[in-house]
Amino acid sequence: VVSDPSLVEERNGKLLGGVPIASPPAFWWPRDHLYRIANGSALGRGVIGAMVLSNRARTRFAPKLRIGSNARGVVFNRPKGIRFLSRSPLGILVYNRRNTDSQTSTSLVKWGADDVSTRMSVQLMEGVKNVNYRQYAPFVFGAEPYDYTENMGLVTAPMLFVTGEKDFANWEAIKRYGFDRVSSERKDFVMLPGYGHTDLVMGKNVSEEVYPLIADWMDSVRSGPEGTG
Repeated sequence: VVSDPSLVEERNGKLLGGVPIASPPAFWWPRDHLYRIANGSALGRGVIGAMVLSNRARTRFAPKLRIGSNARGVVFNRPKGIRFLSRSPLGILVYNRRNTDSQTSTSLVKWGADDVSTRMSVQLMEGVKNVNYRQYAPFVFGAEPYDYTENMGLVTAPMLFVTGEKDFANWEAIKRYGFDRVSSERKDFVMLPGYGHTDLVMGKNVSEEVYPLIADWMDSVRSGPEGTG
C-alpha cells in the first residue's frame, strides 16, 4: 500500500498472495481494553506526544535508537536478567507463555531486541496515538502524510490474515482495518484461540497448528480461485 497507485497495481499483479501474521494495519482496541483506556487518558496521550516530539528532534542527529545495543550491555549478558525479562509483563506482552518453552522465550528476549530507526519509532508511536498507520513525514504545518490504513482498499491480491486470540495487537483491529478493507476477491481470516503475538511463528505447536494452515491456503490459491473465507 504505497502512495503511487500504478505501483500498487503492479505489485498486486505480481503477487501470488499475502499472509500477514499478527500484523496490525491500525492500532485500535475496544473501548474497555486496558490499552485503549491508557492511550485515551490525558496522561497517556501526553506521554506519547512527548515521545513523538522528542524522537522527531532526535532524527537530525541520532538516526537510530540504540534499544537493543543498550539492553544487551545492561541485561542480556546476564542469564538471570534474561530469565527475569522473559517472565516479566514486558516479555509476556509479546507472546502467550503457555505456547512457548523456557528456551524459546529466553532466546526471544535475548535476540529479539534490536536497534530501531528513530523515524520508525515516530511512525509507531503516532500510530498508537492516532489509530491509523501513516507514512513518516518531517513536521510541516498543514501537511498530511500518506495514510496506509485508509488505503488498504488498494490491496487486491489474495490475502490470508492470521492472528491470535490473545495477541496484544488485537485480532479485532486486524479484521476491521485489514480483512474488512482489502479489495481482494479471495481473502480469508483466521483467529487462533490461545495464541498471542510472536508465538504464532515460534510457539511449541506452530508446526502442527499454524504452518500447515498457511501452506494449505497457499496451495489452494495456487490451484485456482475460490470463494471468500
